[in-house]
Amino acid sequence: MNRLDYVVTLADLRDRVEGAQKSQFDLDVRAQTLSPSVTLGLTYFLGFLGIDRFRIGLWGTGLLKLCALPVLILSEWAVIQDPFGMDQRLVMYDVLGTIVQILLYCDGFFTPGLTRRYNANKLKALFQDVDPKSPEALPASSDS
Repeated sequence: MNRLDYVVTLADLRDRVEGAQKSQFDLDVRAQTLSPSVTLGLTYFLGFLGIDRFRIGLWGTGLLKLCALPVLILSEWAVIQDPFGMDQRLVMYDVLGTIVQILLYCDGFFTPGLTRRYNANKLKALFQDVDPKSPEALPASSDS
Protein backbone atom coordinates (compact mmCIF):
# COMPACT_ATOMS: atom_id res chain seq x y z
CA MET A 1 0.00 0.00 0.00
CA ASN A 2 1.46 3.33 -0.96
CA ARG A 3 1.39 6.39 1.27
CA LEU A 4 -1.45 8.13 -0.60
CA ASP A 5 -3.77 5.12 -0.32
CA TYR A 6 -2.96 4.89 3.39
CA VAL A 7 -3.76 8.57 4.01
CA VAL A 8 -7.00 8.31 2.00
CA THR A 9 -8.02 5.21 3.98
CA LEU A 10 -7.25 6.94 7.26
CA ALA A 11 -9.19 10.07 6.25
CA ASP A 12 -12.15 7.98 5.09
CA LEU A 13 -12.25 6.12 8.39
CA ARG A 14 -11.99 9.33 10.40
CA ASP A 15 -14.81 10.97 8.43
CA ARG A 16 -17.15 8.09 9.25
CA VAL A 17 -16.67 8.50 13.00
CA GLU A 18 -19.12 10.68 14.94
CA GLY A 19 -17.87 14.09 16.14
CA ALA A 20 -17.57 13.19 19.82
CA GLN A 21 -15.62 10.02 19.07
CA LYS A 22 -13.08 11.59 16.70
CA SER A 23 -10.63 12.48 19.45
CA GLN A 24 -10.82 8.96 20.89
CA PHE A 25 -10.38 7.53 17.40
CA ASP A 26 -7.29 9.73 16.86
CA LEU A 27 -5.80 8.53 20.14
CA ASP A 28 -6.49 4.91 19.22
CA VAL A 29 -4.90 5.42 15.80
CA ARG A 30 -1.72 6.83 17.35
CA ALA A 31 -1.57 4.07 19.96
CA GLN A 32 -2.22 1.12 17.66
CA THR A 33 -0.38 1.91 14.43
CA LEU A 34 3.23 1.00 13.74
CA SER A 35 5.80 3.35 12.30
CA PRO A 36 7.07 2.33 8.85
CA SER A 37 10.41 4.00 9.69
CA VAL A 38 10.95 1.85 12.78
CA THR A 39 10.03 -1.27 10.82
CA LEU A 40 12.46 -0.24 8.08
CA GLY A 41 15.21 0.16 10.69
CA LEU A 42 14.42 -3.29 12.01
CA THR A 43 14.63 -4.63 8.45
CA TYR A 44 18.15 -3.36 7.94
CA PHE A 45 19.54 -4.13 11.39
CA LEU A 46 17.66 -7.28 12.44
CA GLY A 47 15.95 -8.32 9.21
CA PHE A 48 18.04 -11.47 8.87
CA LEU A 49 16.25 -12.72 12.02
CA GLY A 50 12.81 -11.93 10.56
CA ILE A 51 11.93 -9.56 13.42
CA ASP A 52 10.56 -6.95 11.02
CA ARG A 53 8.06 -9.45 9.61
CA PHE A 54 7.09 -10.77 13.04
CA ARG A 55 6.34 -7.18 14.07
CA ILE A 56 3.79 -6.67 11.28
CA GLY A 57 2.18 -10.08 11.71
CA LEU A 58 3.71 -11.90 8.73
CA TRP A 59 4.88 -14.99 10.61
CA GLY A 60 5.49 -17.15 7.55
CA THR A 61 7.94 -14.80 5.86
CA GLY A 62 9.50 -14.03 9.25
CA LEU A 63 10.25 -17.72 9.73
CA LEU A 64 11.54 -17.95 6.16
CA LYS A 65 13.96 -15.08 6.83
CA LEU A 66 14.99 -16.71 10.09
CA CYS A 67 15.71 -19.94 8.22
CA ALA A 68 17.99 -17.98 5.87
CA LEU A 69 20.33 -17.24 8.79
CA PRO A 70 22.19 -20.59 8.56
CA VAL A 71 22.79 -19.91 4.86
CA LEU A 72 24.39 -16.58 5.72
CA ILE A 73 26.54 -18.15 8.43
CA LEU A 74 27.59 -20.96 6.09
CA SER A 75 28.52 -18.51 3.33
CA GLU A 76 30.70 -16.48 5.69
CA TRP A 77 32.33 -19.69 6.89
CA ALA A 78 33.02 -20.63 3.27
CA VAL A 79 34.77 -17.32 2.63
CA ILE A 80 36.91 -17.74 5.73
CA GLN A 81 37.83 -21.33 4.84
CA ASP A 82 38.65 -20.62 1.20
CA PRO A 83 39.26 -16.90 0.61
CA PHE A 84 40.56 -17.38 -2.94
CA GLY A 85 37.66 -19.53 -4.23
CA MET A 86 39.64 -22.67 -5.05
CA ASP A 87 37.09 -25.20 -3.72
CA GLN A 88 33.96 -25.26 -5.89
CA ARG A 89 31.69 -26.47 -3.07
CA LEU A 90 32.63 -23.52 -0.90
CA VAL A 91 32.21 -21.12 -3.82
CA MET A 92 28.62 -22.34 -4.21
CA TYR A 93 27.95 -21.55 -0.53
CA ASP A 94 29.40 -18.09 -1.06
CA VAL A 95 27.23 -17.47 -4.13
CA LEU A 96 24.12 -18.69 -2.31
CA GLY A 97 24.94 -16.45 0.66
CA THR A 98 25.38 -13.47 -1.65
CA ILE A 99 21.99 -14.11 -3.24
CA VAL A 100 20.35 -14.30 0.20
CA GLN A 101 22.06 -11.05 1.24
CA ILE A 102 20.78 -9.28 -1.88
CA LEU A 103 17.25 -10.55 -1.26
CA LEU A 104 17.36 -9.38 2.36
CA TYR A 105 18.57 -5.95 1.24
CA CYS A 106 15.84 -5.64 -1.42
CA ASP A 107 13.25 -6.62 1.19
CA GLY A 108 13.72 -3.20 2.74
CA PHE A 109 12.01 -1.59 -0.24
CA PHE A 110 8.78 -3.47 0.53
CA THR A 111 8.75 -2.99 4.29
CA PRO A 112 7.11 0.49 4.50
CA GLY A 113 4.25 -0.57 2.24
CA LEU A 114 3.70 -3.75 4.20
CA THR A 115 3.65 -1.76 7.44
CA ARG A 116 1.09 0.68 6.03
CA ARG A 117 -1.06 -2.25 4.86
CA TYR A 118 -0.86 -3.76 8.36
CA ASN A 119 -1.85 -0.39 9.86
CA ALA A 120 -4.76 0.02 7.43
CA ASN A 121 -6.12 -3.42 8.25
CA LYS A 122 -5.79 -2.73 11.95
CA LEU A 123 -7.58 0.61 11.56
CA LYS A 124 -10.39 -1.02 9.60
CA ALA A 125 -10.86 -3.45 12.48
CA LEU A 126 -10.77 -0.54 14.93
CA PHE A 127 -13.34 1.32 12.86
CA GLN A 128 -15.69 -1.66 12.95
CA ASP A 129 -15.37 -1.59 16.75
CA VAL A 130 -16.10 2.15 16.91
CA ASP A 131 -18.99 2.26 14.45
CA PRO A 132 -20.64 -1.15 13.95
CA LYS A 133 -23.56 0.44 12.01
CA SER A 134 -21.40 0.77 8.92
CA PRO A 135 -20.23 -2.72 7.88
CA GLU A 136 -19.42 -1.68 4.31
CA ALA A 137 -15.88 -2.51 3.28
CA LEU A 138 -13.45 0.08 2.13
CA PRO A 139 -12.34 -0.14 -1.49
CA ALA A 140 -9.34 -2.36 -2.05
CA SER A 141 -6.13 -0.45 -2.60
CA SER A 142 -3.20 -1.28 -4.81
CA ASP A 143 -0.06 -2.77 -3.26
CA SER A 144 3.26 -1.09 -3.78
